[in-house]
Amino acid sequence: MRRNAPRTDTAAGRPRQPRETAAAEAPQPPLVSILLVTRRPHLLESAVDAATRQTYPNKELVLGLHGDGFENAEARLGRTPFACQAVRIPANRPLGAALNAVTQAAHGVLLTKMDDDDVYGGEHLWDLVHAWKHSGATLVGKGIEFVYLAGPDQTLHCFAGAGERFSPRGALAGGTLLIARRDLDRVGGWRPIRRHVDRALWRDVARAGGRIYRTGGTGFVLVRHGKVHTWRAGDGYFRIHATTIADGWQPAMAGVDDAPRPLS
Repeated sequence: MRRNAPRTDTAAGRPRQPRETAAAEAPQPPLVSILLVTRRPHLLESAVDAATRQTYPNKELVLGLHGDGFENAEARLGRTPFACQAVRIPANRPLGAALNAVTQAAHGVLLTKMDDDDVYGGEHLWDLVHAWKHSGATLVGKGIEFVYLAGPDQTLHCFAGAGERFSPRGALAGGTLLIARRDLDRVGGWRPIRRHVDRALWRDVARAGGRIYRTGGTGFVLVRHGKVHTWRAGDGYFRIHATTIADGWQPAMAGVDDAPRPLS
């Protein structure tokens, strides 16, 4: 019901009108630009697939190719059935600068950040747009509720019940942030730093008087593959906060159907 609301609310005030007519007259939802910066050519295919699986109808992918090794990237984007573009970024630029580069190239009213190594259900963008719309918040995102630990091969449910609330300290997964372009511009864009770019955005939004909203974590799995992460929390941190620990790759715990085992 929560996911269907943003698709039908434009007809809510017209109960006497036939459903088909109301749906035909419903306005197009706002264009969402998916900002996806990657340094890892071997994750390019799965990252583009995650964006392609999104059922949200009005989207574009702006792919930041951060460094070398992406010789065939444009050809891959050419096979994608929605608007895509690639932005090549020198390897020595910090992550925040790379995000500013893809933001500059984006056309969307709304901007959302996706990471190359996490797993997203097909309804993920709908979840974020609905949370942004009904909360009236400046910045929305999902909490870190479902986690896959590649080392021990375990899927965890953490911080259960912490969603659907305003969160003045942020506590949002960096790969799920969504903000209107006008609001990102007002806080000066992404800070041009190498680490903790997401946390810096939470703080900038809060300092500017914006509200931060944490929606439910369903449809998103944070993947910890034990290699380089910008957030260096160890596996033990997630186990301490887990209410459920299941062996193996179990995406159905997060409501993600048919998701392949994540690459590392």
